[in-house]
Amino acid sequence: MAKSNLTNKQQKFIDEYLQDLNATQAAIRAGYSEKTAQMIGSENLSKPMIAEAIALKRQEIADKAEWSAVERLKMLGDIAQANSDGDPRVSVSAIAEANKMQGSHAPTKSELTGKDGGPIAVVKTLADFYADPKSSS
Repeated sequence: MAKSNLTNKQQKFIDEYLQDLNATQAAIRAGYSEKTAQMIGSENLSKPMIAEAIALKRQEIADKAEWSAVERLKMLGDIAQANSDGDPRVSVSAIAEANKMQGSHAPTKSELTGKDGGPIAVVKTLADFYADPKSSS
């Protein structure tokens, strides 16, 4: 899609929308009237050319920001090795993060049932509270 198909205000709207994903505020910052900003913002998002331009820009941003798993692991390995003479907590943290990324870590477990898998005892119900609100402690 050619940029020339969009007006300057529409292009500015796209750039502003990508800052905070707020169509109304993007319309205001792009120069549209505050009175009509909500309507214009919604209309702009529904226009195929603008929606496509937003999607393309979002993909460009994601492509630039995304590191592959291999790149991340290499960086963590570099951190762990480079810090061998410094604070060992940094190395341990880098190794732990790399282990999590590869699935080599013990997940945190939380018991959601009572003792030995039994039900959790209800100490006080809402009906009890309404029956005697003074004994809420």
